[in-house]
Amino acid sequence: MLSTEIAQDIYTNSLSLVNFINNYTAKENLPQDQINEVQIRVETLEKMEMDLSSIGTNFDLNPLRNAINTGRALIEAPPSQAPGFAGTPPSPAPGFAGT
Repeated sequence: MLSTEIAQDIYTNSLSLVNFINNYTAKENLPQDQINEVQIRVETLEKMEMDLSSIGTNFDLNPLRNAINTGRALIEAPPSQAPGFAGTPPSPAPGFAGT
């Protein structure tokens, strides 16, 4: 059984992982090394959430669970491709109508 102080330390440390994971979710085209780092932190956060769940603390574990789900989605997402130019091509500059 974990003591209250240890549980508090686990919870506090888990929130820094939550912030790390959530920081990456808004970014696109993550390099593989950053995806690997997110995966490691998701796995660590899963263990922390399991430990805190098993001892029946009163801590709000929803931020941990949400970050785990967000991190999993980021890890499992296919690499996005840069969007192509979908608009109307620009008109030629004045005086350069082309020949």
